[in-house]
Amino acid sequence: MKSAIISFIGTDGAGKSTVITELKRRLEKEHHLNIKTVYFGWKPFLPTTKLLSFILKKRNYQIADKMNSEDSYKNKSKGHKFSLFQEIMLMYYYVEYLSRYLFQLKLPFLFKNQKITLADRYFYDMYAHYRYAEQSFIFPALLKIMPRPDVTFLLDVDIQTAKLRKPEMDLDLLQEHYRRYQQLSKIIGLKIVKTDQELERSVDEILGLIKEKITQTA
Repeated sequence: MKSAIISFIGTDGAGKSTVITELKRRLEKEHHLNIKTVYFGWKPFLPTTKLLSFILKKRNYQIADKMNSEDSYKNKSKGHKFSLFQEIMLMYYYVEYLSRYLFQLKLPFLFKNQKITLADRYFYDMYAHYRYAEQSFIFPALLKIMPRPDVTFLLDVDIQTAKLRKPEMDLDLLQEHYRRYQQLSKIIGLKIVKTDQELERSVDEILGLIKEKITQTA
C-alpha cells in the first residue's frame, strides 16, 4: 500500500474520532503500517494567525461568530449575497489550511517513514460549518485548488443519532450542517459511509474502499 492521506469529514456526532481510532488499530494490526492521525479542524497555524487570534481573544471578538451570524447569511433573493469581509476571510482560511496541509500532511511523507495519515476533518468542512461559504463567489474555486487527499470519506449518520451522540449540539444547527455536507458531496464527490450501523461494518467498508483506491503491487 502506497503512502496516502485519508480524510474524514461529517457532522458532529458522525463518529469521526471513533472510526479513525478503530481504523488505525486495524491498519496497524492487519497491515503493519505506520499510521499517523492528525486533527485537521480549525486551529491557528501561521504565526500571524496566532497573533491575530490572541489579540481578538483579548478583545472578546470572535470572527467565526461574525461569519456565522444571521446578518452574514441573507436570503439571496433580497440581494444581500456578497460580503467583501467574508470573501477575504475565506481566502485567508484557505492560506491557513494550505500551510497546514504542506507542513502537517505532505512533508512528513518526504522526510519521515510515513505511510498513512488519517485526518480528522479537512478544509472541506468549512463549506458546512460557515454559512457564508455556501453562497461565496470565491469558495468554489478554493475547493477546486485545495490539494485533494487520496480519499475523503463523508461519514453519514441520521440527525437523531448524531443528536444522541452530541446532546450539547443544537438540533437545527445539526440539520443545517447535514444539508450542506450532502450538497458538498455533490460538488466535489465524496465517499459516503453510513456510521449509524455497527462500527465494525463501517470500518470494513472504509477498508475496502481504501484498498480499492490506493492498494498497489509492492
